[in-house]
Amino acid sequence: MEEDFKQKAFQLLGNLIRKKRIEQGFTQEDLGQKVGYGELTRRQAISQIERGGVAIPNKKLNLFINALKMDNTFITEVNFLISKGNYEDAAHLLEDREAEERKIATSLSAHIPVTTQDTISMSLNQSGPDPEKLDTPHTEKADGDVNPTIKNTLEAFTDNPETKLTKLKILFEKELITEEEYTARKKDILDRYF
Repeated sequence: MEEDFKQKAFQLLGNLIRKKRIEQGFTQEDLGQKVGYGELTRRQAISQIERGGVAIPNKKLNLFINALKMDNTFITEVNFLISKGNYEDAAHLLEDREAEERKIATSLSAHIPVTTQDTISMSLNQSGPDPEKLDTPHTEKADGDVNPTIKNTLEAFTDNPETKLTKLKILFEKELITEEEYTARKKDILDRYF
């Protein structure tokens, strides 16, 4: 039973590291270099962590947190639990984080509906949804700030910057905000919290 929780904790942590690495636009080689692995072992070390084969070494924890712009408190707690052999609690923390991110994604989808015609249009030609058909206007304010309704949606949730960045990315990937809106809001979040 303990071994099952250990594998589950390592796998969930690996999934989180992979997700954060991709969000930052890093290859495994890039991340390995940023966290101080040797030239010959970079990709393999990161691959092992992402596959759930090993946990993040304690001596590299802060390097991972900084490189991937992760929630320091959360990752430190997870890694501490793993280092003490408390795999069950570590797995539960990681599962709760995944569930929270899924809940946020679902909530955002519900707040920013797209018509069936827009979904078909996006699938066929990759153009964004028709802004006039969205319940929330797809425009920038005159002062260059992002869409106030989308901004309010982001602010309505937790102040956790990692969560805000995840929600923002979802809006961008669903083509519900422009690249300019995404870039401006991401910069605002990073400047405010990091």
